[in-house]
Order: sequence, then structure tokens, then C-alpha cells
Amino acid sequence: MAVVTPGAIKSQLWRQNLAAYLQSNNLHSALAVSNYYHLPRTRLAFQRAGIEVVYTAHAKHFELRDFYSVARELIAYPYYLVRKD
Repeated sequence: MAVVTPGAIKSQLWRQNLAAYLQSNNLHSALAVSNYYHLPRTRLAFQRAGIEVVYTAHAKHFELRDFYSVARELIAYPYYLVRKD
């Protein structure tokens, strides 16, 4: 089963709803597909929502703007570590 969320808004709420859906259907894992620099924080956020097994996938693609995105994620990941959901 695939749940596609292009341009997901309110991602915390979406993750909580997905966790509830997985639990109610006796499913135990999820696959997150995004840019490579988003995936560590995405995995952490999913696990905090109660989705314990999170697989990830990304395209082997690099753009110049990835330098900015990686720098932003280097700040965002520690924030997610201490954030109270």
C-alpha cells in the first residue's frame, strides 16, 4: 500500500495520522521517500510518532541548492532531537 503526500502540510499531524492508520491495520513499517538530506530527520520524526521501523529511499541526485539544504538540516536535526512533540 502506498500513501503519497506531495507537498504535505502539517507534517506532524500527518505522521500521527499515519501511525494511527498503521496501528489500526496491523502494519509495522513505513517507507519515506524524499531528498537525501531530509531522511535522517524524517526517520526521527516518524519514530517519535510511533512508527518504529522506517525505511528510506532517495534519488541519486545532487543540485547546488543542496548545500543550503544540508546546512539547514544540520540545524534542524538537533532541534528535532530536543523538541517536545
